[in-house]
Amino acid sequence: EVFLTEGWTGEIGFGFGQRPPTLTELYVESSFIGSLQRGMTFLNGDAQLRPEQLKQIDLGLRADYDRTKAGVNWFYAWIDDYITYDLTEPADPEGGLINGAAFVNTDMAVLTGIEAYGRHDLTTGLAAFSTLSYLQGTDRTRGTPARGWPAPRSGVDDLDNEPLAAIPPLDTRVGILIHDPTPDESWGWETSVRMVARQQRIAESLDEIETPGFATIDMRGYRRFGDHLLTTVGVENLTDRYYREHLDYRSGLGVYRPGVSFYFGAELTY
Repeated sequence: EVFLTEGWTGEIGFGFGQRPPTLTELYVESSFIGSLQRGMTFLNGDAQLRPEQLKQIDLGLRADYDRTKAGVNWFYAWIDDYITYDLTEPADPEGGLINGAAFVNTDMAVLTGIEAYGRHDLTTGLAAFSTLSYLQGTDRTRGTPARGWPAPRSGVDDLDNEPLAAIPPLDTRVGILIHDPTPDESWGWETSVRMVARQQRIAESLDEIETPGFATIDMRGYRRFGDHLLTTVGVENLTDRYYREHLDYRSGLGVYRPGVSFYFGAELTY
């Protein structure tokens, strides 16, 4: 962490991590698990899967002033033996529901992404805010055969690089917050627009398909009663938008998100 100037701080980091395969990835045998976007996919494990090993660099920048707070963080990661999928039973092109996949190691995958946020107090009780997140994943050794399954992987020849499956698209949110101007901030009401970009980076070899972008309007509020009770209420998808997320279930006609939705809750701490 590096102090740059009044109100500005920089961050730099490097890390190493390792993740062993899960019991499902090791031992599952032809079980239907909602993992791939295609849906109705039975999965097979591999008891000889190697653990993932990740090396990552991080860069960040933060601004902190009385009325304005903002930050951005970027990372780049190299992953040896990333655990992904091999499509072993392609789905019926005439509309069948079933396909099969196996967990496999790929020699090298890379992940890179960025997260950013910002908030500016327009007045003592009114603030504007925004958030952004983006993740990109690429299989750099897609052409390497998977152990124990017929080569080439997923039945696709001459494909060394391919986007990783199940990666969400660019997701942003902008909004206005009206809140209690006192230091307690005992109540607040937020109206925001969530904007999700089209996802074009897809793993075609795993039957993943593109997803169009969409935008929704959401509202939510909270009220604190003393130090122990917090209540919340909200409305999602206020304009009744017909959409689905990139990773939603796709078999048959697919599953779309609900229309206008209301929710409320309470949290008691003692």
